[in-house]
Amino acid sequence: MNILILSLALLIGISACIIEAYFIITYVRSGFGKYPPFILSFGRAKNIVIKEAEKFLNQQKDPIKVVDLGCGSGSLLLPLAKKFPQHHFIGYDWDKIPYLIAKYRTKKIKNISIYNCDFMKQNYTEAKLLLCYTGPSLKEELGQKLHNEIPSGTLIISEAFELSHIPLKEIISAPTLKMPIKIFLYQK
Repeated sequence: MNILILSLALLIGISACIIEAYFIITYVRSGFGKYPPFILSFGRAKNIVIKEAEKFLNQQKDPIKVVDLGCGSGSLLLPLAKKFPQHHFIGYDWDKIPYLIAKYRTKKIKNISIYNCDFMKQNYTEAKLLLCYTGPSLKEELGQKLHNEIPSGTLIISEAFELSHIPLKEIISAPTLKMPIKIFLYQK
C-alpha cells in the first residue's frame, strides 16, 4: 500500500514539474508573455462566449467566417461548428501542443480548419466573428490591426482581455472560480 501511495505521489510530482517546465518554455517562446499560454476556456466565461457567438450566428443569413485567435484545444470552436455547419470556423494557435490537441479534436469536423501560426500575421478582412483570448500585451497592437482589417459589422468577443481602437459594444461580467473575469464585445 505504501509503495502505491509513494508511486502516485511521485507521478503527481513529476507531472507538476513537466507542466511547470512547459509554462516556462512557452513563456520564453512567446516573447516573454506576448502571447498567453494554453489555458482552457471554462465555466461561466466559456458559456457566455458561446452564447454570445450563437446569438450572432443565428442572425446570419449567409455563411460567414468565424476566427478564434488563440484557439487552444478548440473548446469554443467545436460546439459552435457542430451547431452551425453552414459557417466556416478557423482556429489559430501559436503553440504546438494546443494546436495538436485542437487538430486532433476537430479532425472529423469538415467546417473547422486549425493552423499553427502567429495570428498577428494573418489577415481578417473576411472575418465576421472573432473570438479571442489574447493577453494584455496585445491590447493596442491587435486592436489597431483589427480596426484596420475587419469589415463593418464584425463582432469581436474577447474573453478576459480588452482591446483598443474598436468600438466597445458591451461588457459582461463572468466570474469564474471567484475570478472577476469579463467578456468584452466589440463591433465595428
